[in-house]
Amino acid sequence: MDITIRLRNKLNGQVEEVALPTSLEAVKERFKLDETDDYDNLVIVDSNVDFIDEYDLLEDVLKFSELVEDVDEHLVYACHEFFGYDVRGFLFYVDDFDDMTLIYDVDTNRELGEYWVNELGIQNIPRDQLEMYFDYEAYGRDINIESSGGFVADGFLDVH
Repeated sequence: MDITIRLRNKLNGQVEEVALPTSLEAVKERFKLDETDDYDNLVIVDSNVDFIDEYDLLEDVLKFSELVEDVDEHLVYACHEFFGYDVRGFLFYVDDFDDMTLIYDVDTNRELGEYWVNELGIQNIPRDQLEMYFDYEAYGRDINIESSGGFVADGFLDVH
């Protein structure tokens, strides 16, 4: 996930755009701060991520950017939408995204049931018989109930 933030130095008004992930040392160098200068005077004034704002600590945002560096932004936004995570929530609750999958364009229990049956497959049952006797919606509803995830704007967030 690509993250860009704009930082402002409250002491002198200097504003810089910073692509993340990066280190705190690189940020201090960008603002020409030395060891005695405090980076607490740097405030986030803008971000390309909806839920990063001026109240987030720079250190937390840097850690968050490392966490999501190689993660599809749709998956990150799905977690934000479903769980309500902000930057600190992600850092507290998510170690990695290995146990999460965003199943795109699955918006109903029936579609979820069909997706699961197609993924797992049902041996030796012709598709037309399966359509007649199998209740995809009920199956999808049960998967939805048992999952820690749920439906989001882009599909179904599956958390195992």
